[in-house]
Amino acid sequence: MRFIVHAVHILFYDPCRFQDAMGTAEFETMDELETYSEYTQSSLMYLLLEAMNIRHEGSEFAASHVGVSKGILTLLRGYEAHRAQV
Repeated sequence: MRFIVHAVHILFYDPCRFQDAMGTAEFETMDELETYSEYTQSSLMYLLLEAMNIRHEGSEFAASHVGVSKGILTLLRGYEAHRAQV
């Protein structure tokens, strides 16, 4: 639940920070890539846990890692398409 509150807080109360995370898909460091993935993908995983009423801390930890992994893999999958547009 605290992750959902954190994601909602960033979205509604700190829009500049949210826009910084969402505004570009160009990353200079792995930390930037992980942060982007956390904001975009892990938030959805937390929302699913909340919708299914799963409140186990281990589940939140796993959702974080799954979300970051999913974000990185999604960007890797789209690499060729993005490269072709440049």
